[in-house]
Amino acid sequence: LDSALYCYFKAKQVYIKLGDKRNEAICENNIANLLFQTGDYENARRSFRQTIKKFRNTEDNLWLSRALMYLGQLELKEGNISVAVGLLAESVQILSGTDYSRYLMEASGSLAQAYFESGDYKNSALMFKQYVNLKDSILNSEKQSEIRKLEVKYQSVQKDLEIAQLNEDNYLQQKRNERILYLVLFITIFLSFIIVIIWMKSRHRKLVLQNTNMQIKQQLLQNQMNPHFLFNVLTSIQNFVKNNDNDNASGYLSDFSRLTRIVLQSSAMESISLETEIELLTKYLKLEQLRLNNSFDFVIEPANFPEADEIKIPPMMVQPF
Repeated sequence: LDSALYCYFKAKQVYIKLGDKRNEAICENNIANLLFQTGDYENARRSFRQTIKKFRNTEDNLWLSRALMYLGQLELKEGNISVAVGLLAESVQILSGTDYSRYLMEASGSLAQAYFESGDYKNSALMFKQYVNLKDSILNSEKQSEIRKLEVKYQSVQKDLEIAQLNEDNYLQQKRNERILYLVLFITIFLSFIIVIIWMKSRHRKLVLQNTNMQIKQQLLQNQMNPHFLFNVLTSIQNFVKNNDNDNASGYLSDFSRLTRIVLQSSAMESISLETEIELLTKYLKLEQLRLNNSFDFVIEPANFPEADEIKIPPMMVQPF
């Protein structure tokens, strides 16, 4: 308390130098309150009266009501009941029109005590009731404020938990998406690899089949147009020319040309008509017949095949046999 008094006196001197009347009066009021607490009632009374006068001049109702209340409590403690009642009643009256519930509660309690000690039990009861109501209101207000703070804190914690849960869900979803992406990528690469292998095998098989087919065609073509047969045909044509047998030479050459054309055309086809195959065989046999001086006869009868032009067979199939 002594240190507090020293500090307030120093502060008061600063405010006097600054010319700040309001804060000078507040320091004076605090000094009076400390003197009251230390039991120096006379100096405290003198300081309270000075501050009351200053607060009336500045129309500072809050500090005026507090100074009146503190001085009233001092007079009540000193046994000056009537003076205390007047001071406390004025303090209550000033505070009644303000929002300073806590100061009004304290002033009402002190005034209730002053009325009680003066024998005015009715007004004492009224003031005490006001004191209790204000106290309950303040307590309720404080509880409500505390509840609101707890609610805000709870909501803040809940929001933090929700944010943490959302962050965790987002993280897990991101991980799931990454796993799905990796899985899809792996499946895509794997399927692409399988498709490439299948395509390569299919292409290789196709190339093998094409090569085999070409070899078969070459063999068939060689069987149909083998060098021995070609040599014999050319020799026969040469003999006809030497013997000036132009008719046989021309016919032989025409049949040979037609046979060669049919063989070459049919070799590029997957199937030919039975009629074409019969024509090819007829040309071939005529050439052999002419080359051998008609030493044999032949007849081709496609029995049970009235529509030979519609029946398809593989080309160069019969002649090699």
